[in-house]
Amino acid sequence: MTFQRLRALIRRRVRYRTTRGGALFALALALTGAGAFLSGNNLLYLVFSAMVALLLVSGFLSRLVLAGLELELLLPEHVSARAASPARVRLRNLKRLTPSFSIELSGRPDAVTNTPSIMTEPVYFPLIPGRAAVEASIHVTFPWRGRHRKNLFILSTRFPFGFLRKTTMVALRRETIVYPSLESEA
Repeated sequence: MTFQRLRALIRRRVRYRTTRGGALFALALALTGAGAFLSGNNLLYLVFSAMVALLLVSGFLSRLVLAGLELELLLPEHVSARAASPARVRLRNLKRLTPSFSIELSGRPDAVTNTPSIMTEPVYFPLIPGRAAVEASIHVTFPWRGRHRKNLFILSTRFPFGFLRKTTMVALRRETIVYPSLESEA
């Protein structure tokens, strides 16, 4: 693994969002911890520590699932603006042994340039084995003609227990030439 690839994996920001199940688990964790502290019951301390360990393992596993994924967008040779074009997306797992489970890929609008997402609907990958690549067919729509240099995508997972939804943003820095729209403007 090259140094630049390792640095890109470390820099990748992961955002966390608590799900409804995660909020209920946190409430149960707080109640169990308060009950263990107030009663001094060793069994409640054991249950509390097992719940904390489960939460930590969940965070570690979901971070491991998102690490080492590489995205590639395969476009047709000619793409027109404002027209849905068929494309393929290839998600490659660079990890040697560890598979990635329950990955959802969706497009993200660029807030800096006020560009809408080119991807129309999300794609779900239930399993990506280690050192393997999985492809899916999608439809992309580019909002204007010209050169598109940066397309933003979001990889997210709720694996393994669904307490947190972890998301990371992937920017494809590849230049795509988009031709003018084929339909006339009214």
